[in-house]
Order: sequence, then structure tokens, then C-alpha cells
Amino acid sequence: MWSLVEWDRQLDLWFSDGKPIDAQRPIDDLGGRGGLSPRLIVRNLGFLDLTEITLPTTVALDANGSILRSMPDSERTCHIGDRAYKTETTHLELSLQIEEDGSFTLSIIRPEENELASDGEGMLFPIYPRNPQSTCVSGRLKTIPMILLDDVSFIKTMIGQKYVPYQNVPRPYGKPIEEIEALGKMLFPFSNHSFELAVCVYDWTTGSFARSVLFKIFEYTGIAKTPFPIDLGSIAKQIYTSDWGTYNPRDKDYMNSFMMKPAESLADVLIQLGNVATKLHKLSDIQNRLLSAAVQSLPRTSVISRPQLYSGQLDMRQLGLDHFGIEFLECHLNKGPVDEPLSIPFATFMESHVTTGKTLTTKAVWSATDTMDMAMKYSNGILLIFNPPQGSLVWDGVTFITPLSANEALMEYAFLPRTQFEVQSVHCAKIMTKEVVVITLQQLHTGSGAQVAKIDCRE
Repeated sequence: MWSLVEWDRQLDLWFSDGKPIDAQRPIDDLGGRGGLSPRLIVRNLGFLDLTEITLPTTVALDANGSILRSMPDSERTCHIGDRAYKTETTHLELSLQIEEDGSFTLSIIRPEENELASDGEGMLFPIYPRNPQSTCVSGRLKTIPMILLDDVSFIKTMIGQKYVPYQNVPRPYGKPIEEIEALGKMLFPFSNHSFELAVCVYDWTTGSFARSVLFKIFEYTGIAKTPFPIDLGSIAKQIYTSDWGTYNPRDKDYMNSFMMKPAESLADVLIQLGNVATKLHKLSDIQNRLLSAAVQSLPRTSVISRPQLYSGQLDMRQLGLDHFGIEFLECHLNKGPVDEPLSIPFATFMESHVTTGKTLTTKAVWSATDTMDMAMKYSNGILLIFNPPQGSLVWDGVTFITPLSANEALMEYAFLPRTQFEVQSVHCAKIMTKEVVVITLQQLHTGSGAQVAKIDCRE
């Protein structure tokens, strides 16, 4: 356990759990479900992720990749007069200094022996002198992502036109706008656009997920053009062949998410899509940018609590195995020609790109969960097992999004677009009566300071 007790009161600080700065942490009822590390948010400067590590003889904290470790003894004996008192030191009390350039120094404040004071009424409390031998580490805050005002303005327009968020989410799922707004203020207090960030995360967990994914994986990302050309024919086919509950082309809310009316034929979908494709593509680009900013801003998940994550693929039923390869930048079809549909035989892509040691880079936001059983419910023939970056104590570039989800019963995590993985192994297995290809991937470092740094302990 730990608490922050000393900091510059002139700084605007918040913790992502919404509790007071000096509260005792971790707070199990808030972080326990997703294995979250508390994230300290510093206005205009950045983020500090504090992950508790329990070692055999000490308590330690990972602070943006630097390890702060307590002294090895678990208690001290303090004397006042002829009486002795035991004081536990497994609860760390911390001092934090933050500089204008985003650098920080985090120290453990240690009570020295014989330093208990009385309040005059029999109550004793420790005195914390500034001990030059205090354990401390230094590092840098993680950068606050840039948010474009034009992007926010466009999303506000989409909200006003009722394209965002998804309309009439089937019960018992969904959140009222007021709840999304309140969650935005708690999770993104540093931004004047907290609602727009929150609504983009929420919308991605609804039927709008299809729009977000399709307009990314069917981009020809190897063609140097802005925006990237898109495979409209394949997108139209995926919209028309969707048949998951109410998410089908005859449902007005599903089709509204694509700015279209219900359709009875693929030809109808193609005609309507041709009329709105430019605006839909723009919505996809902007919403993915804001979603990425939100994912970067939300608290990290502890590797200690969640050593692996899982994803059943392909997680849209109408997509086939031959669409797996186009989810990655490495697929040669991304270079066109644009009249060639984005589809590659599964075996061909696996043989050329999914072998031990190869690197894969995602085109879209990826969804994951923390149990294999849950991932298998969404599997269309593939199970992905994710391992964290080597030496990292937090999952960086991926965040727990269930608090903002339309379905809070689903433990869901989101990986950023352009996340890189190294292929560790590939094998076939029968899991829960399904024959699947199991691909184990290790996330590569994002360069945001998540890697474990050298331990700095002054005893």
C-alpha cells in the first residue's frame, strides 16, 4: 500500500480513480477488475503510472519504468520515554517533485527511529524529517496526446446529427449521455474535450465498432495518398452480410451508423455507400484519432495482475480467415492496385508473415480480453495470445476500456492502431470444441517510457 503525501500544491493533479490525491492506494474496488495501475495526471505536463510490486522482503513501485523500492525491513521499534511502539513500513508514504520540463523525482519519506510525537491527548503520530538517504528515483512523465480542435468540432457535428454515438443500443446495454459525460470528466480531467474523448471510446464498444474497423482494415495503406484509398466494394459486402442480432442491413440504427437507410440488396448498399463514403471515411479517421488519444490517456494495466491478454479473431462474423492478413500494414496488398480487393488466402499470409520472429503492425484498434474463455466466444478460427513487452511491468499502448463500455460485463481492453508485435509461436489446437489457430504475440515497446529501468535504491 502507498499514498502520496507531499507534492507541489500549485500543480493541477488528479488520479484516474477519481479519489483524493493523498488517498491510500491501490484502491481495490476501482482498479481490481481491470488490474489497473493508478495514473497521476498533471495538467499540461503528462502522466505518471504507479504500479505496486510485492517483493519477498520489500514493497516497490514502478514509476513510468523506474523502480522505487522500500527498505527491506518491515517494521521499526520507536521509543518514547520508557514505552516502545512498533511502526509498520510496508505502507509507503511518497514525496513527488515535478519540473516544468516534465521530469520528476519520487521519494519514499521514511520516519526515523525515536521520531514519534504526541498531540498532547495521548495520540501519537510520526514526524517525517527530510532524510538525505531516502530512496528515490527520477524519470519523465508520459506525454499527453495532442487533440486537434477540428477533430473535436467534427465529432460534435456527428453527435448533433445522431451518427455518434450508436443510436438505440439494444437493451440491457448502453449508457445515457449524462453518464458518459461524467465518466469523461473523471477519466480525462486534463482536457476541455473530455466528453468527446469518452464518447469515442464508448461508441467503439457499440455497433459502431463495425464502421471503425471496416474503414481501417480495408484501406490501401501502402499508397502514398491522403486519405488512403479504400476498398469500397469489400466494405459494402461486409455491411450487407452482417447478421449479428440487430446488426444487419435491414435495421435502421445499424445502417444509420453508416449514414445510410435500411437496404434489401447489396446493390442498394453500394449505391448508398458511394454517396456517403467520403464523409464516412473522414468520420472513421477522426474518431480513430480521438479514440487513440483516449487510449493513450487512460490508466495502464499491471502486467503482474494481467500477465497475458487474449483476442478471438476475426471478431466480426462476416469476415473470413482470408481477411486476417489485411489487418496488418505488412500485407503487400496494401500497395494496391486499388481495383484488387483486399483479401489474401489465410495460408499464404501465415506462411509469409506469421512465423517465429516476424513483426506484425496493426492497422486498426484491436479488442482483447483477459480470459481465454471470453476470447473464444468471439473466435472465427483464430485465438491470439498477447504477451507484454519484454521487461515491462505495465501494458503500454493498450488500456482497459470496460468502465466506458456499453457492456460493463465484458472485460475489454483496446490496443492502439500501429501497435507492433513479434510472433513468438503458432500452433493448432481444439479449445472449447473449436478448432483454432493459436498465435502467440509479444507486444513490442512503444517508446513511451514503459520499459523497466535500472533499479535505483539507496539503502
